[in-house]
Amino acid sequence: MAIVLMLLLLTGCAVGPNYTSPALPVPAAFDPHLPPDTRIDPVPPAPETWWALLGDKILNDLIKKAVGANLDIRIAKARLRESRAGRNAARAGLFPAIDASGSVITQRQSENSPSTLRLPPPLPSPSLTSDLYEIGFDAAWEIDVFGGVRRSAEAADARLAAVRANRDDVIRIVLAEVALNYIELRGLQRRKAVLERNIRVQQDTLAFTRNRLASGLGAALEVSQARAQLLATEAALPGIDAGIQLRLFQINTLLGEHPGDRRTALMVHKALPALPDALFSDIPSEVLRRRPDVRSAERRLAAEIADIGVATADLFPKFSLLGGIGLASASGGDLFESASRFWRLGPSMRWSLFQGGRIRANIEAQKAQSEASLAQYEKTVLTVLQEVNTALVDHGHERKTAASLKTAMAESQRSVDLSTALYQEGLSDILTVLNTESRLLTVEDEYARSLTREWTSLIRLYKALGGGWSAGPG
Repeated sequence: MAIVLMLLLLTGCAVGPNYTSPALPVPAAFDPHLPPDTRIDPVPPAPETWWALLGDKILNDLIKKAVGANLDIRIAKARLRESRAGRNAARAGLFPAIDASGSVITQRQSENSPSTLRLPPPLPSPSLTSDLYEIGFDAAWEIDVFGGVRRSAEAADARLAAVRANRDDVIRIVLAEVALNYIELRGLQRRKAVLERNIRVQQDTLAFTRNRLASGLGAALEVSQARAQLLATEAALPGIDAGIQLRLFQINTLLGEHPGDRRTALMVHKALPALPDALFSDIPSEVLRRRPDVRSAERRLAAEIADIGVATADLFPKFSLLGGIGLASASGGDLFESASRFWRLGPSMRWSLFQGGRIRANIEAQKAQSEASLAQYEKTVLTVLQEVNTALVDHGHERKTAASLKTAMAESQRSVDLSTALYQEGLSDILTVLNTESRLLTVEDEYARSLTREWTSLIRLYKALGGGWSAGPG
């Protein structure tokens, strides 16, 4: 027993390296050198419910449905439950294992066996058959002298945290995709409204040219030119309608629904929401630690480091404490008497002395895996830096683009009004009117595209900064 007590005292140490979180290889703050007129006072980097900025109840409902019904999120949640069960199984090795057993055995010995005592007549020979009744408990506990079991539990804890972060990352991505498809849907609806408005204007222009031709003031060429422009504008409508249907189907899939569901709510045209006034700038890079994929990569690195200890522990002997207690008797009637009791207790040792180099090869392989995990962690961080800076640049420059297009749209509308008035007074030709109408349509369509890109770049920025994942329970 003194040996057992000594082994218990030694269990405070564990072979293998202790994990320390690597430094985050990033600058102090994000600053992609945006033009001065696009930089405004910074706002909180990534509110957890960033989609609420849109102030759109329909989007809020879509997000809520996606969290509970998206199939990728459901898969990730199931993987988390699986990993949690695996972690509990790994930690079970820290505790003794106790088994209960019971048996009733009847056996007959061979008459020709040399162990069978046969007495000469008339003395009776012992019976060749016998019974044995036995019940009891067996216990085994591996005394974790070198920390292999503890390192295994440490690795399981880290992997559980990594899988939980993966679940959060799936939620982050899905919610951003729902919002992106919703904004693109509304943007396409705005472009369709622009087309339909221009079609009505061009129909009026065509009617006017026909009236002039009928009154002898116009020419057939003017009618042909006006009709050609109208048909070209109408030809863009099917592509817009197809894009709207595609976004609707993508939203259905993200929500775990059949294609065509929610058509009533989503097909009704709704304007794009107004964007926040403030623009991101000088965001502390520490916000990267909140990104679920960064946390997952860091936890997987921690698991690989712990696995080095698990592999190293195989170099050393394994000590166990074995014991058992129970009742055994040749007769069921006296099985529970005190004389039927038995017990056993004692330590055991097992040491793999020769494995053909397998153990040391496993240690080297695990070290290589940990180096790969460290490189993967650094790669993940660099990828995140790229995503954040790209989203910042895109959003900042798209704001300038939208502002310029808004001014250009007002000027184009003024040109259409002036050219139309001059044509109606006979002071200009139809080609000038058609050109100004075409330019107005182009600018209005590009402005609708720019507003959509401005919102989608902001959503991608929130996504890059890791916002939204805490919407998932657990």
